[in-house]
Amino acid sequence: MIKYTKKIQEYKQCMLNDIAYLVEVPSIRDLSTKGLGSPFGENIKIAFHRFLEIANKLGFTCENDEGYAAHAEIGEGEEYVGVLAHLDVVDVQNIEEWETEPFSMIVKNNKIFGRGVNDDKGPLIAALYAAKILKDMKVKWKRKVRVIVGGAEETTWECMEHYFKKHSQPALGFSPDGNFPIVNGEKGILGIKVSFKGEDTGEEICSIESRNKVNYVCDDLRVIFKTKNIDNILSYSKNAHEILLGDDEVTLIYKGKTSLSRNPQRGKNAMFLFVRDFYDFGFKEKGIVNMMNFIKDCLLDDFYGEKIGLYREDKEMGKSSICPMTIKWKNGKGEMSLDYRYPKNIEPTEIKNRFYELAKEYKFNVDFEREKKLLYVSNDSELIMALKEAYKRVMNEEADTITKGGASYARVLKNGVAFGATFEGEEPNPHMPNENMSIDSLMKATEIYCEALYMLACK
Repeated sequence: MIKYTKKIQEYKQCMLNDIAYLVEVPSIRDLSTKGLGSPFGENIKIAFHRFLEIANKLGFTCENDEGYAAHAEIGEGEEYVGVLAHLDVVDVQNIEEWETEPFSMIVKNNKIFGRGVNDDKGPLIAALYAAKILKDMKVKWKRKVRVIVGGAEETTWECMEHYFKKHSQPALGFSPDGNFPIVNGEKGILGIKVSFKGEDTGEEICSIESRNKVNYVCDDLRVIFKTKNIDNILSYSKNAHEILLGDDEVTLIYKGKTSLSRNPQRGKNAMFLFVRDFYDFGFKEKGIVNMMNFIKDCLLDDFYGEKIGLYREDKEMGKSSICPMTIKWKNGKGEMSLDYRYPKNIEPTEIKNRFYELAKEYKFNVDFEREKKLLYVSNDSELIMALKEAYKRVMNEEADTITKGGASYARVLKNGVAFGATFEGEEPNPHMPNENMSIDSLMKATEIYCEALYMLACK
């Protein structure tokens, strides 16, 4: 095995400086600032410019794909190995829970902190420098290495759709936007909206509203009752975190514990607390009754889809999951958003047909707002075998393949997986306050990427 550690140490401070340079940009989708060359907003455009500035400095051949995506290429050959990462980030959310400034990278306890250091700006820089190090070592290329970055991974993915309409697919590739050892399976995803309709009687519940946080467990719920019998409402409100009283009005605030919707078992759903309190209240409004019954019968305390008959478990890909994320009721109309993720032993048509059946039973309309096909690459493929060997050479241990509920750009590849950069046991808090990454882990990931790219792209 080629020794990369000396080169990595030489570039260590440059890598950290470049990550900090990218983290400074709050590259959150903002269509109010979109324009020519900035389809996702001005800050994502700035992030692209900074990435291309870094890549040009390192000697890559670069191309900007009209602000949707960009790439930096190095090496020789007809084919190329693709490394797919992203420059957009999720919003900060609860700023009061951050211990550092989200858009100013801080080094503390041998970790870097800031929005994007783990998802995905830090791993992107690790992979970029890995390719640069191979060039420095004057390797013999059989394929080019192309680092492709998108600007809408956290939202619509139209960046990759746009890019691959104009560019060919790589021969093989990976996304440094997952976990080590190798994520060869990513569960299918269905985002489901269910809508209820009744009559606005002006009685009982005036409104229900959760924080609008898609991709998270519902952790904050506010319910307003209009009633002259306040004591009756109070007698049911056993799980309410806070109760506010007004003239003929009661506001109940339910607090849960946040977690990503792909791991609902790690959170505490505020919606469930409310339903436990009021499922037998005896509402008059039919729409509310249907919605409460649906939650109680089909979702309450079930993280895996057993209650709706959609629980599946696969040897390679694990269990299905379901998560109620948001809920709203106002003026006689209600809607909920659900996140269902599934392994490879169930088809999307079966899932959809089951929800159509439930829609008839509980009298709601159903729309499938987001759909991502699952990813699964066999262990005996050339790609997996090469990545396993690269990981083993660096880590001196066998590389297991795993399945995750998350979604990486590997799904857009015909032959790709997610590969790092988070190691088992680490808690980098992607999408959460205090996002972080161990500097030692980042350097080790760079070494693994050096070896992986050498095996995939060099003679």
